[in-house]
Amino acid sequence: MTTAKKKTASATSAIEAVADNFDATADMIKDGLDAAIKAGTEQAKSAKAFEGVEFPGRENFDAAVKASEAYVSGIQELNDLFFKAAKAAVRFNSDAALTLTSCKTPEEISSAQMKLAQSGLEAAVETSTSISQAAMKVAGDVSAPLTSQFGTAYNDIISKTAA
Repeated sequence: MTTAKKKTASATSAIEAVADNFDATADMIKDGLDAAIKAGTEQAKSAKAFEGVEFPGRENFDAAVKASEAYVSGIQELNDLFFKAAKAAVRFNSDAALTLTSCKTPEEISSAQMKLAQSGLEAAVETSTSISQAAMKVAGDVSAPLTSQFGTAYNDIISKTAA
C-alpha cells in the first residue's frame, strides 16, 4: 500500500472513530438527562396525593399540575430531538469528510462540496422545522390548561360584575 493510501485509510478510521465516540457520549448524556427528567416526573406525581381533596383554588392547582406535566413531557420530546439532530450532524460531517478525502481531482472536490452544501442546508432546514414545530406544540400544551382555567375565572368575574 502506498503512503498516500495508508494516510487516507488512517484518516478515514479516525473520522469514523470520532463519530462513533460522539454517538456513545451523546447517548450517555441523553441517558443522564432522561434520568433527571424522570426524577422530576416522579416529583410531579407527588401532586397526585391531593387527588380527591377539595380546597380553595383546587382548579388552579390542577391546571398548574397539568401544565407541569405537559412541560416535562415536552422538554423530554425536545431533548430527544436535540440529541437526534446533534448525532445526525456529526454523522453528516464525518460522512462529508470521508467523501471529500476520497476525491481525486479538483472537479470531484467541487462537485462533492456542492452536493454536501445542498444536502447540509436541506437537513438543517428540516431539523430546524421539526424542532420549531415541536417547541410550538409544547408551548401550546403547557399554556392550554392555564389559559382554560384563567379564562374560566375571568368569565366568572365578568358575569358577577355584570349582574
